[in-house]
This record gives sequence, C-alpha cells and structure tokens, in this order.
Amino acid sequence: MKKYTRSFAGRKLEKKDFFLVFNPAFDKAITVANAQGAFRGSGIFPVNAGAIPEHAFAPSETTDRTLAPQSTTLAQSSDTQPGIITPSASANSAAQDPNQQPFNPMQVTKSQT
Repeated sequence: MKKYTRSFAGRKLEKKDFFLVFNPAFDKAITVANAQGAFRGSGIFPVNAGAIPEHAFAPSETTDRTLAPQSTTLAQSSDTQPGIITPSASANSAAQDPNQQPFNPMQVTKSQT
C-alpha cells in the first residue's frame, strides 16, 4: 500500500488497481505460522476451552435496548437533496398503528412476489 500511495499520491484506489495492493499483502500475511497461530489462539488446536474468555460470550449492551421501528424512503420532493433518506409520513403512520404487523420475509407467499 505504501508503494501504491507513493506512486499514485492523492488518487483513490480503484477496482482495477485493487489486486496490485492486495496480492503483496495477502502473500505476506498467508503463512503457515499465521494459520497455526489462529488455530492456537482460538483454542481449536490444540484444544483449549479457556482460550476465549467467558466475558467474550456475554451479549453487548446494545442488545439490551429496545428500538422503535422506523421505516425510511428516498426523499422525492424538491425541497430536499436527492438521495437523502428521510422517514415518510405513511411509514410513520404505519409504524404507529398497533394493528400493523411487522414485515416478516419468511412469510412472503408466492403470490406476493
């Protein structure tokens, strides 16, 4: 990457140049020692049940919050910038309707697709 940025200073990395940067880094990182270290560090081999501390399995604090359902749509009016996502009035009224069931993609029938 350092070589790329020196050669193409100020230019963003484009798709066609991605592998110029990726391949040397990949070749340097993919080693037998790194693979063995990953298995050892995760406790897979040799088997080590204590390799990952118990607190790593605890749920994050954000899972304890309840989030209000919000629906967003792309703004189409001329008073906003194009492409800005804003809550729509119909989405807000649907979200506040207690009889409105949340969308479940697993319950979509063939006639709905």
